Amino acid sequence: MTEVPPVTPPNRIDLVRGTLGFALLGLAAGVGSPELVSGLKTAPTVVVVVTVPLVITIPSLVVMHQFGQLRASPEAITAAAGRGLVRAGQLAAGLAPVVLFLALTSDIWRGALLIAMAGCAAAGLETARATLVAVVRQAGPQIPLERLRMGALASGWMLLCGLVGLRMATLVGMGL
Repeated sequence: MTEVPPVTPPNRIDLVRGTLGFALLGLAAGVGSPELVSGLKTAPTVVVVVTVPLVITIPSLVVMHQFGQLRASPEAITAAAGRGLVRAGQLAAGLAPVVLFLALTSDIWRGALLIAMAGCAAAGLETARATLVAVVRQAGPQIPLERLRMGALASGWMLLCGLVGLRMATLVGMGL
């Protein structure tokens, strides 16, 4: 069995880079929009739509983790979720040139932005889920159902975070 390195919280620079990756993705889509002023508002919108659901749902993840009597510390659980945010932001920064190209050469900037945001969110949530399961494995000897409980908890948290993000996106999309 391979050794998994301990999960440490992402440092502030990584968190800032991850957040800036989302802002860059929104800015790339906004530059190609027909109305430049309203298009530039997409940068903070993307940051809010992606980061706020994570911040809102982390407390429920920690509470349910403690309620489920799993062995990892709340700090390690929060660090795992932070790793997902950083990974998603890195992917968003990488997709920004593609979205910028599509925004400048066609009228599909909204679709490209939505697809990129959904892909980044999915990759970030999956990274967080895999890291959460690894954190519980590192915490000590496992009972057979503990891995199953952590997998179910992480998957439920992914679903909750995705639904909150979808709700935030529809509220922002309707201008509320």
